[in-house]
Amino acid sequence: MKIRRRDFIRTAGGLDLATVARALPVLPGPQVQPGEKKFRIAIFYEPSFPPADGMAVGRQTLQDALQDFDSEFLGVEELTKRLSTTHFDLFLNPYGSTFPKEAFDRISG
Repeated sequence: MKIRRRDFIRTAGGLDLATVARALPVLPGPQVQPGEKKFRIAIFYEPSFPPADGMAVGRQTLQDALQDFDSEFLGVEELTKRLSTTHFDLFLNPYGSTFPKEAFDRISG
């Protein structure tokens, strides 16, 4: 899927992931007890999507960072269909404040 500039929305005053990540302390991995459900993370990832302020976070970097969680990469179409609190506990957008406009209702809801 080719993403065109008019296919996404950039919010004003949003924080970029890189800006926030620099300020966060390094925390140990999650302490999940046997039989306990892992934290479910939906990660928006679309290779042709424009990076936040020119700073791209690669898929492998995200996979490595989230290996202890039940994480799933979602493209634009999957995001609009499956993003909900029924399926996921957290939504991660590595594109900062930029997101696909067709997914606005799901992301903001």
